[in-house]
Amino acid sequence: MKRPIELKMRFVVNWTLRHYHSDLKHDFAFIQMYDPDRFIWITHECGTHFARFWKSEELPESGKSVPYLFGTATRERIVDNELEALRNCFNEAVHDFYLIEPKIGTFRKIRQKEAVAMLEEHTENQHKLWQEEKRNVA
Repeated sequence: MKRPIELKMRFVVNWTLRHYHSDLKHDFAFIQMYDPDRFIWITHECGTHFARFWKSEELPESGKSVPYLFGTATRERIVDNELEALRNCFNEAVHDFYLIEPKIGTFRKIRQKEAVAMLEEHTENQHKLWQEEKRNVA
């Protein structure tokens, strides 16, 4: 991860979080492990959360279910759940939203509406790709 992004994340955590500062350690571990091109980072006084732009190679193959949260899920359900959570579990009254693209150094505060629109587009593109894959197999 590029140092300026790390410093900005630390700054936000120091100014925003009242509890669960240790979330930042997990955030850095996530970034190092998955090397995301971009993600939405959500902060509030009680911690942080990621909204992921899943890469196809990180998801199960077509028709397969994998352990996920408190059960199992297909790749379609995983990306749909990510979008659903961003829409319904967070709001600008208590959360801040940041678009982070570690590889190019983007760290930009955004509105929830913008975050949802980005993730909707990504999710829609994933579904189109998977539909095309199914047509090519048939």
